[in-house]
Amino acid sequence: FRMWFKYGLKAQKLQKQHTLKVQKLQKQHALKVQKLQKQHALKVQKLQKQHALKGQKLLAQGQR
Repeated sequence: FRMWFKYGLKAQKLQKQHTLKVQKLQKQHALKVQKLQKQHALKVQKLQKQHALKGQKLLAQGQR
């Protein structure tokens, strides 16, 4: 009986460590995704701004 109990405790400990490891990885992944989304949004804003400026420039040229 003692061996079963010992292995049961060891299994619980390993399960807890695994759960913590998974939670840590999930948190890291979520932060990475947020960072990428932010970078993407900034890139899109920059491209939209460039596009708008180009359009204004073309309109200005066409009105001459």
